[in-house]
Amino acid sequence: MANDSFKSFRPRPSDGRAEEPLSKRNRLLDINTSSRLDILFRQMTESDQLMYVYFMASDSGTLYLGVTNNIVTRAHQHRTRFNNGFSNRYSCHRLVYFEIHVTAGEAIEREKQIKKWNRSKKERLIRTLNPKWLDLMLMLPGTENVVETESGSSARPSDGLGRNDS
Repeated sequence: MANDSFKSFRPRPSDGRAEEPLSKRNRLLDINTSSRLDILFRQMTESDQLMYVYFMASDSGTLYLGVTNNIVTRAHQHRTRFNNGFSNRYSCHRLVYFEIHVTAGEAIEREKQIKKWNRSKKERLIRTLNPKWLDLMLMLPGTENVVETESGSSARPSDGLGRNDS
C-alpha cells in the first residue's frame, strides 16, 4: 500500500537482519516530520555542547518534562528505569518530543515556560514534531547499539551516565 505522504529510503531487509533505525523511521513518519527530525539530528551531530528539553510519555499518557545535556543517555535511563522518581513511578519511558538549546540557561527557561502550560498546549507542542507520538529514542543518532527487546524495553552497552538531571 503506497502512501505519497510517507518517504522511505531503504526497503525492509528480507534476509532476517534487524532493520536499521533510519529505514524504520522513514517508514513510520510522514515527510514533514522526517524532515524536522533530520534538521534536529544534524544539529546534534554538529556540537556536543547542546542542551535538550524533552518529554517522556507513558503508555497511559502521563507526561514527564525534563532538561539534559545528553538526550541519548537520558532517554536510555528513563527506558531502563535507572533513576527512581516520577518518570519511573509512572512508567514514562517513551521519548516523544525534544528540542535543542545552545545554553543550559536557555533550556531551563524553556522548561519552566512549558511547565506552566496546560495539558492540551503541551500535546500540541509534541504533535508539531511527532504527530503519532512514536518513541523517538531508537531514531536518535548514537542509538545504533540499542537493542529493543520483545517487551519494548532496550538494552545497550554502558556509555557513561552523564549528568543526573531528573
